[in-house]
Amino acid sequence: MLKKLTLAAGIACMALAASGTQAAPIAYGEALQKSLYFYEAQQAGPLPEWNRVAWRGDSVVDDGSDVGLDLSGGWFDAGDHVKFGYPMAASTTLVAWGGVDYADAYEKSGQMEHLLNNLRFVNDFFINAHPEPNVLYGQVGEGGADHTFWGPAEVVHLKIPESRVSMKIDASCPGTDLAAETAAAMASSAMVFKGKDNAYSATLIEHAKELWNFAHTTRGTSGKDTIYSACITDAQAFYNAIYGVYFDELAWGALWLWRATGEDVYLEHAKDYYTQMGVENQSTTPVYTWSLGWNDKAYAVYAMMAALVGDDRYHTDVQRYLDHWSVGDGARTANGLILVDSWGVNRYAANAAMVALYYADHLGSSHPLYERYHNFGKKQIDHILGDNPDNQSYMVGFGDKSPRNVHHRGSHGSWGDSIQVPEQQRHILYGAIAGGPKGDTGYEEDRGDYVQNEVATDYNSGFTSAAAALYDHYGGAPLNDFPPAEPELTEYLVGAKVNASGNRFIEVKAVIQNHSTTPARGNDDLYLRYFYDLSEVFDAGYSLSDLEVGSGYNQGSGFSELTQWSGSIYYLEVQFFDDIVFPGGQSDHRREVQFRVSLPTNSSAAEWDSTNDPSYDESYVGATPTYGVDAPKIALYDSNGLVWGVEPGNGSTSSSSSSSSSSSSSSSSSSSSSSSSSSSSSGGSTSSSSSSSSSSSNSSSSSSSSSSSSSSSSSSSGSTGACVCNWYGHSTFPVCSGQDSGWSNENGETCIGASTCEDQPSYPSGGVVCDSTSSSSSSSSSSSSSSSSSSSSSSSSSSSSGSTSSSSSSSSSSSSSSSSSSSSSSGSTAGKVNVSVEINNDWGAGYCADLVLINTGDTAINWSISLPVDGTVSNLWNGEYSQSGSILSVSGISWNAVLGPRAIDSSIGFCATR
Repeated sequence: MLKKLTLAAGIACMALAASGTQAAPIAYGEALQKSLYFYEAQQAGPLPEWNRVAWRGDSVVDDGSDVGLDLSGGWFDAGDHVKFGYPMAASTTLVAWGGVDYADAYEKSGQMEHLLNNLRFVNDFFINAHPEPNVLYGQVGEGGADHTFWGPAEVVHLKIPESRVSMKIDASCPGTDLAAETAAAMASSAMVFKGKDNAYSATLIEHAKELWNFAHTTRGTSGKDTIYSACITDAQAFYNAIYGVYFDELAWGALWLWRATGEDVYLEHAKDYYTQMGVENQSTTPVYTWSLGWNDKAYAVYAMMAALVGDDRYHTDVQRYLDHWSVGDGARTANGLILVDSWGVNRYAANAAMVALYYADHLGSSHPLYERYHNFGKKQIDHILGDNPDNQSYMVGFGDKSPRNVHHRGSHGSWGDSIQVPEQQRHILYGAIAGGPKGDTGYEEDRGDYVQNEVATDYNSGFTSAAAALYDHYGGAPLNDFPPAEPELTEYLVGAKVNASGNRFIEVKAVIQNHSTTPARGNDDLYLRYFYDLSEVFDAGYSLSDLEVGSGYNQGSGFSELTQWSGSIYYLEVQFFDDIVFPGGQSDHRREVQFRVSLPTNSSAAEWDSTNDPSYDESYVGATPTYGVDAPKIALYDSNGLVWGVEPGNGSTSSSSSSSSSSSSSSSSSSSSSSSSSSSSSGGSTSSSSSSSSSSSNSSSSSSSSSSSSSSSSSSSGSTGACVCNWYGHSTFPVCSGQDSGWSNENGETCIGASTCEDQPSYPSGGVVCDSTSSSSSSSSSSSSSSSSSSSSSSSSSSSSGSTSSSSSSSSSSSSSSSSSSSSSSGSTAGKVNVSVEINNDWGAGYCADLVLINTGDTAINWSISLPVDGTVSNLWNGEYSQSGSILSVSGISWNAVLGPRAIDSSIGFCATR
């Protein structure tokens, strides 16, 4: 979100067109109802019980803690999560204006309760932001930092906590415009509360007086020298007050204080500052060629002074302004929509509509100018609500043809820190007014187009009051059952892929994903359960103690022993308790674990059957490497119970019997990575295990850098010792020496025949890879191109060189692979790294990709890689990187710098621009 302000350019005037035929009367009550609802979607901090937006939750609750205040409330400005105090106050004043002068419309439409709720919410923030007479906090959140994150408000504190900076004006660095506008907001709101909550109204008046006095006594002389954005400098890129003067805010604030208190001293101040408000360029004529907005209040001051004071001067000024836009030289479309600026077209039209409707009502229907101004104001609102050549409503969720995919992070509901993911908005932001096109037609619903699809609190402010004014005239009932319930969304899921399987084991990769959005939330209590049917194991004469459980890669905090669910059904539980998984980016929203359960390796008999396991599905075989396929047969839980998937049978057994088991673990040839095996026991278990049940003595590791392997694959004494099979790009096995096809067991290890390895479904880095001095064999898609690459290992004084093939295809399904080999002075097979670059999101001008690293050797590697990439890398997660030309160099960080023997790491990813 970026706001700009330009001088009105000379645009050819078009005659005001007659209104098109409306299929049915416009429901102004519904428009008012939905416009107020939008403000509830913008609420920050702890949400009140009356908030009606089901997909919103508490957010930025620590705002203000940096200055010892509670600044957690208020409104987020637009589709971002900065709280800009100046437009927030301006929006509040315009919303309250309708509550003051069209109170009957609110009462008759049943919307007064919602108006009071929303005004109290935002004014509570102003109260907290004004801890001393001459101190006002006018912004919370750094704009630039905030805009680096495209995600929901509820996880901002997890993603960019350092951005929540509180900024103020005070006597040493004042902000005349901000203080005066906030005084106007609180004084106008006080009038709405008068007679309904007199104590609260009095509190608002007290703050309004202090703030206006702060503005009045610390003002400069030029109208620009004490603008707030000279002190709150972060606002300059978004709401810079340098365009125009601050005398209109002083007049506006004084006028509202006069109305709220009846004290004539404020009217005199308003009259005095009226004479100092802005004039046209190189002229003494009061401004009239721009319009009412967050930094321009003169036009509303004209109308209110004319209506309430009545001097000819005030009527002349407001009529000059309204005539310019309704029948004069102001740019208009053929349908009559005014074009003040290309940015926020509908905002300026709605604000002008409120001025016109208010002034016309004070003139009265018998006045010769009434019809001109009333019809002009009505036309602006009607156009926004769909009375235009395209029948396009610009209010989200209003009418038969309205936008949904607006520029708004919260309603979009991305889990990947991406404006492109998901494609469709997950929630309907009812009531939000989109900026719209600079014309009657040509609207493109594209959330990336923030000019046409921007939404903001100030875009709705004048509209809300104008809708109340039109309801007062024409009615149009609000909806009885609003808001409607939204369809249930998938908020958590597990993806799965079979890394490897044989007649005595299975190794599964599972990726848990947090897509939460109702509301978005971070979890440190997730755990998954993979269910096995061990009937064939027991039938073959094995006991639970004969089974071995291990993990070669685990971003979780640990995993349990095999635990009985019911009968021969057992589950392996993997916990993710050490950190917070939240919908905030490619790496933030997901965690991966790879786990293997196997029979003893002293036999090659086919005594394991994965197909009868309740959690198994054939689709896992050959699934995509990054996320696998959606796996509802794998259950995922939080501390409240099941959040994804299904459980087998009718639930868990309450049996407390158990059989103790233990299994031996073999050591890896590298001391930096140890094998992990778990003993298993049968025993009762509830279906929603708590974290206390997860800390078994045989869990693999409590850190995300755990790298262990089961004894069936950790030894380097495989059949040939020279060749390995890269199986589906994610696992490696020795190539059998005694047979050419199929699977077998040689020297205590599972091996694969060379022809079976080569016959596996095509995968970029699959195939047979032989000794450390030969180049790697890999297959890749036809779109891949080869270039040089290197990887280095610090283990065993090894050096490495190799070749890399990199895909430059723009398809999101494309991937590229890199193989590098390293030699070692030790007697064991040297570490060798295969790298796959897997593009997961491509939007033409840029893309995001995952790096999948596979150590194909039996020694741990302190890895670094270099590979060619398409474009310039803008950010990379879970690694250190540098780029020289097209070559990207990447190395690990503390927890993933060492890649264990035959281990896989897919935690690293990057985004690049082309």
